[in-house]
Amino acid sequence: MKRLVSSLFILAAGLFATGCESDVSGVANVLSGTITVGGVPASEVTLVAIGPDGVEATGLTDGTGKYRIENPPKGALRFRLGSQVPPPPPGVQAPPPPPDAANIPAKYRTAKNELTFEYTGGKQTYDFDLKK
Repeated sequence: MKRLVSSLFILAAGLFATGCESDVSGVANVLSGTITVGGVPASEVTLVAIGPDGVEATGLTDGTGKYRIENPPKGALRFRLGSQVPPPPPGVQAPPPPPDAANIPAKYRTAKNELTFEYTGGKQTYDFDLKK
């Protein structure tokens, strides 16, 4: 009986320690923050994080401009922003972008901008306040 209690204690301690390294979703590596344009939250915007080796990870903003990217590539990240509406099939006209996504200045729609962040792993925050 004593051995069973000891084993359960060790198992519980291991689960607790593992839980401390990740968030509620179980993901340990998360980049999150808020995107604003001139101080106004940007909703329905796709944020693409591009790692030094070209690997990409994507997140979407919610109605308050908050985004979350799970398991982004590590290293010096570059970012590209745009509409979360996927491109239409060939021959089909694209719908207009969501209102806030349409307000993203053109220079942020490519990765050739000043938005960079050194992601080293774990949970990190990077907020964007884009200038028009």
